[in-house]
Amino acid sequence: MLFAIVALLFIVLVVGWWPNRRRRELIDKIPGPYHYPILGAVPYFILQPGKAWKEFRNYAKSRNYPMYKVVLFGAPYIHFLLPEDIEMVLSSRKHINKTNVYEYIKLWVGQGIFSSAGEKWHTRRKMASPGLFPKMLQSFVEIFGKHSEDLVERLEEECEKSSTEIQPLVSKCALYGVCESITGTKLDNDNDIDGYFDATHRFDTLLMHQLSRPWYMFFPIFALTPTYRELKRLARTLHNFTWAIIKKKKKEVEGFEKLNEYEFEANSERRFGLLDILLLAKNSDHVIDDEGIREEVDTFLFAGYDTTSAMMTFTLLLLASYGDIQQNVFNELQDVFGDSDRQPEYQDLQNLSYLDKVIRESLRLYPSVPAISRRITEEITTRSGYVIPKDTNINIRIFDIHHDPKLYPDPYKFDPERFSIDNCKNRHPFAYLPFSAGPRSCMGRKFAMLMGKCILSSILRKYQVEALQPLETVRLMNHALLTTKEPIRLKFVRR
Repeated sequence: MLFAIVALLFIVLVVGWWPNRRRRELIDKIPGPYHYPILGAVPYFILQPGKAWKEFRNYAKSRNYPMYKVVLFGAPYIHFLLPEDIEMVLSSRKHINKTNVYEYIKLWVGQGIFSSAGEKWHTRRKMASPGLFPKMLQSFVEIFGKHSEDLVERLEEECEKSSTEIQPLVSKCALYGVCESITGTKLDNDNDIDGYFDATHRFDTLLMHQLSRPWYMFFPIFALTPTYRELKRLARTLHNFTWAIIKKKKKEVEGFEKLNEYEFEANSERRFGLLDILLLAKNSDHVIDDEGIREEVDTFLFAGYDTTSAMMTFTLLLLASYGDIQQNVFNELQDVFGDSDRQPEYQDLQNLSYLDKVIRESLRLYPSVPAISRRITEEITTRSGYVIPKDTNINIRIFDIHHDPKLYPDPYKFDPERFSIDNCKNRHPFAYLPFSAGPRSCMGRKFAMLMGKCILSSILRKYQVEALQPLETVRLMNHALLTTKEPIRLKFVRR
């Protein structure tokens, strides 16, 4: 009996421990806060809910570490802070796999471009790319302008109030813009869009709640919780909305097999978007099925409107807090539009170079997605000298990089001139990552900037925005999507 026990322990040692010895030695060399046996860093999240990541950031910053590790139940997560190290991962075509953190988002978007890997990811990205070509983006400006005009009219009522919670209004405007441009379908039923809006908001809230609790990062545990069941119910609501749009759009593309045929036949009454491209790809090449089409439409809706509305909300907050910069934006708008009430055209938005710098600086201070992660597929030696073993989870702390004083002097100051041509020339290309970078960067960055400039310019031509609290009192929640603990409220004054 004793011999059997010793033999079993020996087998466990040989099979489980010994092959991973070098991996553990390499991970142990990477600095990090104290980790408790078995639990790792989990107690930090229990004892300091909402503050753990900030403490880890301060830990690394005070010691000038280029990276640090956080271990959760034995699984190491390495947080990169140097642009040179980040470039090695994000610029590679090998390290494109995402980590298990994204498993929860798959309840909504499935195995679309956002969450898939390998050949499927390459095929889907290539297929969807024409939906965001310059010609397509130009056609979207009319849609953005129409919904911007609706928002401006809605804000007229808000001028009578002492304060306005701005994010829900901007979010709904962005949702209409993203939905109509991506699907090529006019949304006629406000009740449907309201239900979709509420479901997305609740899904995001639950997702952020889950990601702040690392014990739920193990999907089998999370799948047993009431939160998981509610997320599945919400996902069904979101999918039903998308399926209804797909069904409607299918009727328009019946009989067409090639993209150029459909474009030739399209008239001014027919909207054309990514959904058309996907449906035609199914008809002609059969490289995607209905479920795949649903995944990609949901992916673009998920990635498009929430991040863009966060970008616009924080930009308005900054402009409200810096009256001189807001005046500079208004002066540029006067130069481009004069006193005209006309909707923006594509070239108008291209001419708003100062507003472009303002939005870029806003995204530096408040990146919509404050962190991203990858799972590396082979061992790498970083520029900072650490060896990262294969199959290790890498987190890229975008928020921390954007606030590094070595990269951005006086990093908490709002200064759009950081993004002048001269100031950008010598900046490391991986020191600014609001849309990630490399082969897996955000496909919709030009789309987001175009819609953001359209909506913001429409608002600022009509209204002056005033802050109701000091900027430094705004408390951030650094989860999957950057948001605030309390709603952002602003005062709108007619010009």
